[in-house]
Amino acid sequence: EGPGPLIPTTPASSVTSSVAVSSQQNALLDALVLGFKVGPFIEVPIYKRLSLHAGAGAAIMDALAELKCHETMQIDGTSKRLQRSFSYEHDEWVFGYYANLALGWSVTDTFTFILGAQYQALDDVEVVGAGREAKLKLGESIEVIAGLRASF
Repeated sequence: EGPGPLIPTTPASSVTSSVAVSSQQNALLDALVLGFKVGPFIEVPIYKRLSLHAGAGAAIMDALAELKCHETMQIDGTSKRLQRSFSYEHDEWVFGYYANLALGWSVTDTFTFILGAQYQALDDVEVVGAGREAKLKLGESIEVIAGLRASF
């Protein structure tokens, strides 16, 4: 009676040993961030041709990111080399806000030189794949605004 002959699950003997391993990892996070800003602005005349420009609103970005990784492991003292590569793509919409303040100097009725600053805050983007994680820190930034505006 019973299932018949059984193979014992306890090995008669076992050997464990430690070996040294050298490893190298190269990782690259490649990203393209496309975005736009939506919000009201105001232009207030200060003196003759000088004006103050202010605006604030939502900053919306599409972060297209790719995490590329190549790993190599070499067992020391042997010719055994293990390699693996992977690539993981991630697309995420990121939301934040902005505010700007600038001065404008009207050269003519059509053209105005603008100089000012802008503050922008966005969420970070996390790219996770194949047990690896990378973070694209968009965070907070202060930008200089300089340009020529044409009014029609």
